[in-house]
Amino acid sequence: MKPGKKNLNLPLWAQTGHRRPTNRREFLAASSLSFSASLLLPQWAKLLLPSAEAATVCPSSSGSSMIPMVSVNLSGGAAMAANFVPMDQGGQPLPSYDVMGLGDGQVPLEMEFGNVPFAGQVNGVLISKFLQGLRERAPTALANTAFVGVCVRSRDDSNENMFSIGGLIAASGRNGALLPALGRRNGSLTGIGQASAVLSPTAPLIVSGMSSINGALGYAGAIGNTLNATQRAALAKTINRLSDAQSRRLASTSPVAATKSLVDCANKKNFDLASMTNTGVDPRQDATVAAALNSTWGISNATGDGTRELVFAAMTYNTLKGNAGAAAIELGGYDYHNNTRTTGDANDLVAGQTVGRILETAAIMQRPVFVYVTSDGAVSSTKSNDRNSVWVSDRGIAGASYILYYDPAGRRPTLGNQIGWFTSGQAAAENFVTGASPEQAAIAVFANYLKLNNSMNQFGKLVGRAFDTAKLSQVVKF
Repeated sequence: MKPGKKNLNLPLWAQTGHRRPTNRREFLAASSLSFSASLLLPQWAKLLLPSAEAATVCPSSSGSSMIPMVSVNLSGGAAMAANFVPMDQGGQPLPSYDVMGLGDGQVPLEMEFGNVPFAGQVNGVLISKFLQGLRERAPTALANTAFVGVCVRSRDDSNENMFSIGGLIAASGRNGALLPALGRRNGSLTGIGQASAVLSPTAPLIVSGMSSINGALGYAGAIGNTLNATQRAALAKTINRLSDAQSRRLASTSPVAATKSLVDCANKKNFDLASMTNTGVDPRQDATVAAALNSTWGISNATGDGTRELVFAAMTYNTLKGNAGAAAIELGGYDYHNNTRTTGDANDLVAGQTVGRILETAAIMQRPVFVYVTSDGAVSSTKSNDRNSVWVSDRGIAGASYILYYDPAGRRPTLGNQIGWFTSGQAAAENFVTGASPEQAAIAVFANYLKLNNSMNQFGKLVGRAFDTAKLSQVVKF
């Protein structure tokens, strides 16, 4: 080789005299085209994997026919059993709810979702702020939404409650066409402050802003505002040729077929993304639903990148559209036992509004959605017959979680609106299969998800012998 002439069969880092990069920062630094360095990363990251398996065809990106699922975690121990009102084993009100912030057993009830009891009105004011928020933000969706409450004890203020079903949802076949599962909490494999039930998922994409989603789509997101579609496609072809040369040089190493396949598939996906004029991940750019979604979430093209409502709207939209797998949303501030009802009511209202917006998004897009609401622990009031007694301490034995299912075709009938029950001691019954175990409760929720998908044949394969037929009949309500 003549002095000064580069060998184009060598990777860029070798051509420029650097050591082999080992992380994203070094990959970026090693490239002479800093704005396109991130484009090479997906290919090289895969080339450096020592245990890649050969594949003769590229993996499918067709998404999934399974129902979209959005989980909402209320971090801190929300009063979920003082919004939805749990009944006893016979379906009757408890003798008293006086440490649950609702007073005696004659608490006024407000029925929603057909015949589901929520804490009703006192002097014309609704006690359940969660229900108030739902009604405010889901004016059309509620008529087609079914609700089931799950009575379950859990650890207060803990990230170790095994409530997350993200791994099970993915294993059942719910995956995204463009994106993985979406989450909110850095460092959490579930994307929220809950541990996994039965199966751990692959790491989710943590969404801190709309840019997180755009940036995850390779150069379609990384330079979408820098080059036009023709220029992006041309750049993709250039990188493809470079990678062909690199893969030929690596053909004498092992695993040969895996290296070639991974490079080819990565380039095909990158070329497809680069050729798009609109990747279809920003709900504000979807002409068919943008106006309605903007109104529902209170967003616009001027909304800041990391604004909570935009982030939640984007996560929900991409999950419902099939771009992403399951979405895991989290709201903080639910450790609100501060000797008032004010903070708790305000946060419960936000929770209801958030879930309402998710349901209304499904109605706007005419897609079904399975919403799963959890919290770590629960809360206790002063012992009082006051219907709005103040919150004073944690009380995880009085916990609950919620299932909400929106169906565009109409509200799905249920075999009751409660899994498990509360005892006269105002606590979730320990002797019921789900009462003392967040993981068992999560498995029950997953069983209902499978039933709605007509996929109960997967239950035993994915969770083993967690429930026998008799237990399944007690927990499956759809």
